[in-house]
Amino acid sequence: MLRLNVFLSLIVLVRAQSRLVQKAKLMQDGLDTSVDPCEDFFTFATKNYDKEFKRNRRKELLKTVLNEANVLIPSLRMVKNVYTNCGLQKPSANEFDLTMKAKRAVEQFHFAFPVTEADVTDDAEYMRKLARMYKMAFEYGSELVGMIQGSIEGQNLTIFLPPDIMSPDEKASVWKAYCAEKGCDHTQIDFNDFSNLLGSYAPFQMTPEYDKFLETMFGHKIRSPGVLFGVPETASF
Repeated sequence: MLRLNVFLSLIVLVRAQSRLVQKAKLMQDGLDTSVDPCEDFFTFATKNYDKEFKRNRRKELLKTVLNEANVLIPSLRMVKNVYTNCGLQKPSANEFDLTMKAKRAVEQFHFAFPVTEADVTDDAEYMRKLARMYKMAFEYGSELVGMIQGSIEGQNLTIFLPPDIMSPDEKASVWKAYCAEKGCDHTQIDFNDFSNLLGSYAPFQMTPEYDKFLETMFGHKIRSPGVLFGVPETASF
């Protein structure tokens, strides 16, 4: 019986170690050593994972690996040490609150609203700015984006800014310039009313935290109970 118990204990130990080795391989395969781990630990640790896997398992995997990283597996120990050492310096960009992330995004991309006539008359410039806006939202507003996962999976992610962002004259000027390029009749556009979009794009409820994030990112107070989503397929990141 003693031999059987020892044997079973060894099996359990081997299986446990095998699972850790598998986790270690996953972690090792996901590492991107070109990223500064103290700047963005989660990108450093998981960038090379499959996107679907990363979205579903990243938090769980990191928690498990970091908790079990005291075992003698070099890759696990290395990631644990990197995380611990970086934690003594400054928080990871992905650990900032939403307002800090928004400030960081604005500083990095030098981008702010409202749009100008030049933004809509030059297609290339318009799409460049649009893509940068989406990139900011994806990289720094993950909590916000996570609330509308269904919209992301359907490739719908455009923020329609509420009417109070620009004055009526400013909005009329922008629409006039846009229609001059696109051949539409700007007098037929009711830019104060987005209600016709509600049938296709459902708003989701904003919280004070998300309101603050958008205000910081776009440089304007956004007073709206919800934000509508939808994106041109030509936008690239």
